[in-house]
Amino acid sequence: MHSEAEVTIVGGGLDFSKDPSVEACRAIRHAEVVFHAGCHEGVARWLADLAGDADVVDIDTGHYQVGQYRPDMYRAMASRVVGAARESGAVVLIEPGSAMVTDLVTRFVLEAAHGAGLRTRIVAGISSLEHLCITFGIDPSSGLQTVLAQELVARRIRLSAGLDTVVIQPGYFDTLWHVGWPQSRADRFNALAETLSLSFGPRQAMALVRFPMHPADMTHEFWFKLADLHRTVQMMTPLHTLFVPASECGERDATFWSRMHVWERSIVFLETGADGSPLQLAPIASNVALKQIEERLDDDLVSSSRTLADAWRRQALARSTARIGFARKAGTDEAAPAMPERIDRQ
Repeated sequence: MHSEAEVTIVGGGLDFSKDPSVEACRAIRHAEVVFHAGCHEGVARWLADLAGDADVVDIDTGHYQVGQYRPDMYRAMASRVVGAARESGAVVLIEPGSAMVTDLVTRFVLEAAHGAGLRTRIVAGISSLEHLCITFGIDPSSGLQTVLAQELVARRIRLSAGLDTVVIQPGYFDTLWHVGWPQSRADRFNALAETLSLSFGPRQAMALVRFPMHPADMTHEFWFKLADLHRTVQMMTPLHTLFVPASECGERDATFWSRMHVWERSIVFLETGADGSPLQLAPIASNVALKQIEERLDDDLVSSSRTLADAWRRQALARSTARIGFARKAGTDEAAPAMPERIDRQ
């Protein structure tokens, strides 16, 4: 194995020529091989210039044939990336969006790289979620629920009508097979509409939105009511996102609202000096200092924290394993997996 073997997964955003971070550009500049998941020809030229002497490879080439089972296809891609790192050294895989949002290739690469003993790192990118917040003027801190359409239907998730909702990839909610950009029958989205109706009424307004994927493109949005979801089949593509605005404001807690806005009630829970002003903590310049403060907390609290952190890491690994441990294999009639997986990249 190459002594410099490492896999860096870069979130390329929706338009990689505009969205990459400085860290992403550095990783690409120092890579021996750069894989990308297909891009506009203008972006491809820009990427080739940035990559310099590195081999630039479209990892989608030869894949995405109609009838292919996506998990098997993505495993093959991951194997190719890890194999290149073992042989050539530093490898970069550029994934659309954030690289962690609805991207199964990332999970397969991480699993394969871990099994091969390779170093890995992920450079965050901008997903469709950030673009959606900008397009519709949403502040996610006010409450935003996000779910993959496939997960929504498979688990019959009930959403809160009081929160803005993002449903990712409604156009591919019902298949783990690659079917290209198919013409859908009018009843294809009945299951999705039925699940949405568990949370929203038939007159609930919502929008299909698709964001630009290259510099010459534009954002397109189309508003309709839930009762008319089946009438959008002619325009819905695998790259669409569904936005459902909150329909209920909900009541605010009057006592807490008063505590927020009235100075005298705000400082009741703070340590104060002789003049009634809040006492200030010494400046904490770095997280290293926080680690030192942590060590001075009660022993049982610190011990419990470490136990909980270890439990979460095991749970996170189990989740990842479950997400990529499909029971069904391509071309068989075995039982479907217990947890349906991401079906495409966003």
